[in-house]
Amino acid sequence: DGARFLDTPAFTLRQGELSAVDSVGFVIPAPTDATRDLPEIQEEGCVVPQIRSEVTVCERGDPDGEVIVAVVGDSKILQWTTALTTIAEREGWRLLTYIKSACAFSDPSYDLVDEAREHCAAWNHDALQQIIEAAPDVVVTAGRGVFDGRTDDGSIEPGAQRIATWWGHLQDAGATVIPVLDNPAPPFEVYECVSENPTRLSECAFPRDRAIAQSGA
Repeated sequence: DGARFLDTPAFTLRQGELSAVDSVGFVIPAPTDATRDLPEIQEEGCVVPQIRSEVTVCERGDPDGEVIVAVVGDSKILQWTTALTTIAEREGWRLLTYIKSACAFSDPSYDLVDEAREHCAAWNHDALQQIIEAAPDVVVTAGRGVFDGRTDDGSIEPGAQRIATWWGHLQDAGATVIPVLDNPAPPFEVYECVSENPTRLSECAFPRDRAIAQSGA
């Protein structure tokens, strides 16, 4: 539980800055189990794979709840579904999920140069329409990256505009849009590093600024 984690922090605060430590009392999940530690809804078929475009809607919380919350995006919002489900059950919300692997929720005005992009584009149009028809009070969303979202010089303007267009449609329909910022992207598989360095966890640290720049933030 949270109290135990506080007793064995992975980072310590020194002179106002976080510093990595080399060992902790335990790690949950164990590195060997990390790839199997999946959200429940993924195991129940609620995530549309890359090579399919139909919209799959799964429901959590109170089916008669007065507050409707839609959760939409790719695997970056998927990682929050367990926590959001817990909150929905506690608060009596009706929670609807619209999730597709490797497909950002955005205006699909990118080049449809392969099958994955074609499926993502079709899913985006249908998902947006179905969310609007569901009339949620709140839409919670996150994403890893938009196809062709950056220019050659690194500008994120194209991707930002596509995301803003889709959010704007939701806002016009009366929904409050709450984006969840993507977590920093490690340059290696962290669970593998932790498994290889159980008493030297500082080997698994990485530069924060670079990790944020490489994420969907």
